[in-house]
Amino acid sequence: MLGGRDVDEEVTPVCDYCDCRTRPLLAHLGADHERILTGVHGLRTATDSGDADRRMVLAGELVDVLEEHGRLEEAALYPELALAGVPTDAMEAEHEDVDAVLRRAAGAPDVDPVELATALRRLEAHIHREEYDLFPAAHQVLDDAAWDRIHLELERSS
Repeated sequence: MLGGRDVDEEVTPVCDYCDCRTRPLLAHLGADHERILTGVHGLRTATDSGDADRRMVLAGELVDVLEEHGRLEEAALYPELALAGVPTDAMEAEHEDVDAVLRRAAGAPDVDPVELATALRRLEAHIHREEYDLFPAAHQVLDDAAWDRIHLELERSS
């Protein structure tokens, strides 16, 4: 289970050096990152052990978390960052690329293990960039009006 701890505990800690977690959206997204990293570890373990059924379940759970996580970022946070001059196009493209591989891993017993391993490494690197670059930038460059627009957009789109 992604949110629980029945997947082995190896999780890379996420950042909080800039106090960006005082922003509720960033706190929520950061908590998602912890769940995602737990899921990545479990998915890697299932894949390495050849447990296709477990891999499919964990990949499906990861897809579900990533779908909502990406929606939150792409609907409101990324557009405000782009308006502030912070590039987000590459981050959105990574969402699409990683999601496509994970969807295949969730839906089929046979998956290219190299492709899946590459996607998981890209996902970990993506989270690292968000945690150490993008979220601190959002905390520093977005003013209260931008955060108000973000919250309004999230309310509107949910």
